[in-house]
Amino acid sequence: FAAADGQERWRAPIRFAGSASPTYADGVLYVPTQEGNIFAFDAATGEERWHRRTEGLVFGSAAVADGVLVYGDEAGAVYALATESGREVWRADVGGGVVGSPALADGVAYVSSGAPALFALSARDGSLRWRVEIGGSASPAVRDDLVVAAGDDQGLYGFDAADGSPRWLLPTGGAIRSSPAIVGGEIYAASGRSVYAVGAADGTPRWSYPTGGEVTSSPAVVDGVLFVGGHDGFLYAIEGDGQRGAVATADAATSGGDDLDGGSSGRGAVE
Repeated sequence: FAAADGQERWRAPIRFAGSASPTYADGVLYVPTQEGNIFAFDAATGEERWHRRTEGLVFGSAAVADGVLVYGDEAGAVYALATESGREVWRADVGGGVVGSPALADGVAYVSSGAPALFALSARDGSLRWRVEIGGSASPAVRDDLVVAAGDDQGLYGFDAADGSPRWLLPTGGAIRSSPAIVGGEIYAASGRSVYAVGAADGTPRWSYPTGGEVTSSPAVVDGVLFVGGHDGFLYAIEGDGQRGAVATADAATSGGDDLDGGSSGRGAVE
């Protein structure tokens, strides 16, 4: 669609689109489907460049960096494909279903698995760098030497990107089912009926903002304003220190998905 007026530019047939968001990189749109296909379309014309079928169902978006596309399936496999051709570069077994999106940064793919564990894999060959036992399906986020992951055990975790050693843990009182967003020195995450701002250095809470319904969508930050949708059918816009907010009515409850930047950069962080 045209951003200016919403006019349709092109359409392409796919089956079982599912819940994954398309990923844009270098003029190409990568679209996973729930039945296990992933398509590469020319973003300007909609022409299909290639598609590939995987063995398991795909629920999460792909991450792209340095000519490699990485994604996981519910059977517990993580795939790396060449963006030019769709050729499989490597495949790794992470022992449990992957329903979130990987994060790619500095030659490493970070993947949350239903094992349950968070894995750091070499983006070059899929070899294991490290793993930590943490339950959760939300996509991790990466900024510099920090990996932030959410757990179903009601916690937000900060890990050292180099070796997976723990830096901090913030109990949230509820499961976090969406990817956190990292902006500068702050992390934004949603848990239950609240949105949190957390210091990236030590996990110290900065502020929280109450919502009228559970939030399972990922926060997105644009020009200093944090946007998040709730199951109460409202889109929230939160500014500054969390004391100023506005709401807009949506046609239905909003849920799932990655933040606006995570699909193209692969980091899950707003640069």
